[in-house]
Amino acid sequence: YANEALILAKKLNYSLGIIRGLNCIGNYYFQRDIYDKAIDYYTQAMKLSEQRKDDNKIIISKSNIANV
Repeated sequence: YANEALILAKKLNYSLGIIRGLNCIGNYYFQRDIYDKAIDYYTQAMKLSEQRKDDNKIIISKSNIANV
């Protein structure tokens, strides 16, 4: 479902939905011990969060990266 949500958010150009989708997919890979992919998705989410100047989402992304 996260992939579908990400695709839809991109189609709608809904940046908050894209960030949430990326973090969610990152969480999936983290739980599956596929850390390189998890970092990739978390980093993408962090970059978009920084572009939006959304401190809350930046903190979430950095926290996810730190957990890996």
